[in-house]
Amino acid sequence: MERRVASLVKYLLREVEPALRDRSALLCGDLNTGLHYRDELGATFECAEQLAALYEQGWRDAWIERNPRSRPPASWWSPQAKCPYRLDHAILSPASPKAKDVAYRTALDDGTLLTGVGRCSDHAALVVDLRPA
Repeated sequence: MERRVASLVKYLLREVEPALRDRSALLCGDLNTGLHYRDELGATFECAEQLAALYEQGWRDAWIERNPRSRPPASWWSPQAKCPYRLDHAILSPASPKAKDVAYRTALDDGTLLTGVGRCSDHAALVVDLRPA
């Protein structure tokens, strides 16, 4: 798994970041990584340094940008360790406007669960409203 994560993040830095840096763009999905002590309780992520490098080049975490004083919610929970992780990200290019809203959802408004055994995913849904804030 770590090799695939490393390949993805390196590809983002090498190919995607230069091509989209000056355009409005959103990288969104399950990256299977995050930043130590922010997207996990400890420091176990592979490729956290590469993800940090993307942010250092001006890319922005849409959830953090909308909620600068809050810890991000978990989007996946380890069944073995019962630990929360935020693996699912919405990352805006430097040229993108701020998103209007970013939220993680584990249930619909009627209470129907979206995650868990027998559900469509074991990850929380990441909902991003791209209309300018």
